[in-house]
Amino acid sequence: MKVLLAVPAILFATHVAADCSVVRPAEAPEIPSGATATKEEMYSAHTEAQAYVDQVQEFLKCREKAITSVEHNFFVDLALDAAMDYNDELKVYKRTQEAVASN
Repeated sequence: MKVLLAVPAILFATHVAADCSVVRPAEAPEIPSGATATKEEMYSAHTEAQAYVDQVQEFLKCREKAITSVEHNFFVDLALDAAMDYNDELKVYKRTQEAVASN
C-alpha cells in the first residue's frame, strides 16, 4: 500500500521538477581581496555576487515544491555566504581607499 502512495508522490515531484528549467546554481564567484583589488575588480565582484544570489533565489523559487527544507537552507546559506564574502571584502577595500586618500 505504501508503494502505491509513493508512486504518485514521486511522479508529482518529477513533474514539478520537469516544469522548472532553472539549473542548479554553480559555485559562488571568487571575490578579490579588498586590500589589493581595483575599483573595476570590486564592481565586477559585486555584479557576479549579485548575479549568483539572484540565480540561487530563482532556483529556489522554481523548485520550491520539489526541494527539502535541508536543501533549501543549504542554498540559502550559499547565497548568504557569497554576499557576506563580498561585503567583507568591500569593507576592506573602502578602508584601503580611505587610507590611501588620507596620505
